[in-house]
Amino acid sequence: MARWVGWIAAVAVLVACGGEPDEACDSAVGCGEEQYCDLQMDFGAALSGDVGYRCKARFALGAACLQPADHDANPCLGDAYCGGNGNTASGTCRPRVGDGATCPEGAQGPFACSAGRLCVATDDGSRACLPGGDAGATCFLPSDCGVGLFCDDATGTCGARRADGSECTPEIGICTGQGTASERCVRFSKQCAAGLACHVADDAECVDRWDCEGQEQCCVTASGPACVADDTPDCREPTGTCGP
Repeated sequence: MARWVGWIAAVAVLVACGGEPDEACDSAVGCGEEQYCDLQMDFGAALSGDVGYRCKARFALGAACLQPADHDANPCLGDAYCGGNGNTASGTCRPRVGDGATCPEGAQGPFACSAGRLCVATDDGSRACLPGGDAGATCFLPSDCGVGLFCDDATGTCGARRADGSECTPEIGICTGQGTASERCVRFSKQCAAGLACHVADDAECVDRWDCEGQEQCCVTASGPACVADDTPDCREPTGTCGP
């Protein structure tokens, strides 16, 4: 029986104008100019299965913020970004860094730098606000790619995030440990366009090894995704579909 997975990460996605506070949002239904589209994380919603994206207010310069896993999202107002505090997900809305200046290691998304610049690795191993991150550019981290792009681990290059109905690899999410994998979890994938989650098959036994016991891993089998022995050869991880 699958175990409790718990809260993995807070996921936020920035979308276009429209929407009201706490209104459902996705890539088609946006939020107001001072809001962003955030994956609902409260305990009651997870237990009831009423988990989805909601419009949330963005934070002012100097206010505490939560770093989104989706690098397209900026939870801060104006010319600011959510700078982390140590190794925690919490941060503070700080002024963006200027062209050519040093930027924080592991800075979230393309918002740490002034417009048109990204916080990318330099030859000496540091990171600076420089041009780059277009489709096809070499990348190591999601923050190396511009808005609307993700860093494809398979190719090491920036690529366009995928539309509704496209294949995706499920990643971080919030899960309840109840029912089938699709009922247990709402999964985020950096491969999907802003406002979309990565949905798995309704009858999937598992999505990843967190859904399995002990030394088992989650693999695609003839009967669908299932928990199998850790040493099973040619294990292919399950995939899903991008959608609201």
